[in-house]
Amino acid sequence: MKDRSNTDRKGLLETAAPFLILAACALAYSNALEGPFVFDDLPAIVNNALLPPSSLSEHFSAPPGSTASGRPLVALSFALNHALSGEDVFGWHLVNLFLHALSALLLFCLARETLSRMGHERALPLATTISLCWSLHPLLTDAVNLVASRSELFVSLFYLSTLLCLTKSVTKGSPWARLCVLACALGMTSKEVMVSAPLVALAWDRYFLAGSWSAAFKARGKLHLSLLSTWLVLALCVWSAERGESVALGALAMSPWDSLCTQAGALTQYLRLILWPSPLSLDYAGWPVATGLTDVLPQMLLIVALISACLCSTAVTAATARAHRSTNATR
Repeated sequence: MKDRSNTDRKGLLETAAPFLILAACALAYSNALEGPFVFDDLPAIVNNALLPPSSLSEHFSAPPGSTASGRPLVALSFALNHALSGEDVFGWHLVNLFLHALSALLLFCLARETLSRMGHERALPLATTISLCWSLHPLLTDAVNLVASRSELFVSLFYLSTLLCLTKSVTKGSPWARLCVLACALGMTSKEVMVSAPLVALAWDRYFLAGSWSAAFKARGKLHLSLLSTWLVLALCVWSAERGESVALGALAMSPWDSLCTQAGALTQYLRLILWPSPLSLDYAGWPVATGLTDVLPQMLLIVALISACLCSTAVTAATARAHRSTNATR
């Protein structure tokens, strides 16, 4: 009787969890659906001479310097959004909210699938908690509420899709492998940070699916090579981009080296905001520019320490998962 009761509760949570996540996202961002176009929204949408597009190519194009330049999927979404909503801001925000909620569901599925494979008894409630904590974190309000940040939403959606399809392909076969490559390619057309996805997918396979590098390559070598080939899509998008001084902070252009050093301070700022999200800002134009490693040495050391800790933690987690699989195999 007790086992039946536990099964009923698990079934109820499994049914309710996606609706809970969707409802939480909708409630959290419902008061922003009428927010005006601001900052990067103005050149990307309001003052975009290519909206509405007059040719097929313009559906995938954006003005030079726009956040959608060299990101054809984002430009296409703007063209379609304009066709449906014009400049009525509600429709634009609604699409952003939909993409964010869909990513939250994908994260829930990925977390549940991964925790279940590791043999965690509370995979379902933990996956629900992970998805809610991520989707409702105040730090994400920039990406959701600033319409021009749709590239962030798309790349999150396809990054999570790539990892989920990879995980599903272990047991479901080639259809999921093909979807994995498609998701990765679409992510490359959304934003350049997707460049890391093929490498993260390989590491994900090694630590959470195959258990070793050799086993990952033996089981899914063709898939990983296909994921690496999507870098060609990214290279084409970057080549076609017209953003002028893309390495810049507000109106201030800087060298790639100064930008790299400055990112150390920016990353630690975001890490702090993850733990305590205040004060938040949409405009970091006044952020101090680092001109060398000495300006950000403490931040660099912290980042290196955190990466090292993550690698050690991942190795321990993977070892635990392998031990669990070995135990189940001998039973």
